[in-house]
Amino acid sequence: MKNKDNGMGRRIFLKAAMTSTVLAAFGCGGRGSGGAGSEADADGAMTMTTSVERINLRLWGSGTATIDWGDGSQPVTVDIPEEAPEWFSREFSDATPRTITIIGENIIDLDCTERRLTALDVSRNTALTRLYCHDNQLNTDALNALFSTLHNNGFTVSVALRARCRERCFSQ
Repeated sequence: MKNKDNGMGRRIFLKAAMTSTVLAAFGCGGRGSGGAGSEADADGAMTMTTSVERINLRLWGSGTATIDWGDGSQPVTVDIPEEAPEWFSREFSDATPRTITIIGENIIDLDCTERRLTALDVSRNTALTRLYCHDNQLNTDALNALFSTLHNNGFTVSVALRARCRERCFSQ
């Protein structure tokens, strides 16, 4: 699938609006641990750290991707649909922290909202044009690293903050 350019350059829409991250970003408290760090050096690699018993991730693009679920099992190869995004899921035996690695050079859309992410690195995937990662546990350092990565890859970043987060932070 080819990326379309609307004359304004490449644009990524990043919804980074989970309550604790927004509060931390504005100095109103918050939680999370560590920044994003790359564990895979392959082109198109994306990593995320989470501690959930079940995870759903939405991917869109073309070709194939390899997903290492970070639980010691063999990585799986999946077809990435061109027609519409598709959800990929995994259930784990417990909620211990694990790093998931997705490698696919033609992934243009990643949705990892509400997955208790404490780290997210998409720096090796320069095809990515849409990233949805709101309602996670990314702290200020993790968000700064993510925004820096997106800026360094030539993306224009639009951040949507939820009204309840802005009200809660700025009313203190």
